[in-house]
Amino acid sequence: MKQRELNFQEMLANTLGHFDLHPDDWNGEAPVVARVNRLKTLYAALQKFGGTQRRGSGSAAVKDAELDRAVSIAFPLATRLRSFARSISDPLLLAAADHNESDLRYGQQELRIGYMNDILDKAVLHARQLEAFKVRPDDIEALRNALQSAGALRRDSNDARSHIQVATSGIPATIDDCRAELEALDDDVPALLENDEFIQAYFVARRVTDRRATRPAETPAG
Repeated sequence: MKQRELNFQEMLANTLGHFDLHPDDWNGEAPVVARVNRLKTLYAALQKFGGTQRRGSGSAAVKDAELDRAVSIAFPLATRLRSFARSISDPLLLAAADHNESDLRYGQQELRIGYMNDILDKAVLHARQLEAFKVRPDDIEALRNALQSAGALRRDSNDARSHIQVATSGIPATIDDCRAELEALDDDVPALLENDEFIQAYFVARRVTDRRATRPAETPAG
């Protein structure tokens, strides 16, 4: 969420908290009850959107960590594959393994993953012969596991990114709906309720505080 959206969310929490603390002052007025309940639903949606944004931010980092782990396994494996390819004069195998560490660690992600999958495929194909070149079955399995984790995490990250996009687009619309309900309450509260202290405290709760400036607004958020 952007700072102004967080400020609005905090104001909404304060406003709803004021209603929750003093139910006897308003729960007999049907229009107010309906709007407060609607605001609670909208507030829950805002919280969900914000949580989706926060959770999504960690997915790509985990994926990158798994890819880095795969590189640390794939690079020495590629070096041994090249030695084996030269020993049997196999130019195609040599080309498949002819990648330095920079090729595997940097550049376009899909290419890097492709290179490492090629290395894995060739290692599986020649696993028995590669034992003489200090390639153990555990090394091949470790690369498979790292790539599998990175691949799964990449899909998770793309899915998370889709949810983040939905959340990001949904926040402004939800805030607009909240504003409509709050503007109606700005009329309903003084028109329908009788406790002046409750009414005054309602408008205090309706003020938005800019946390960057720590300065309360002079008028209710519109």
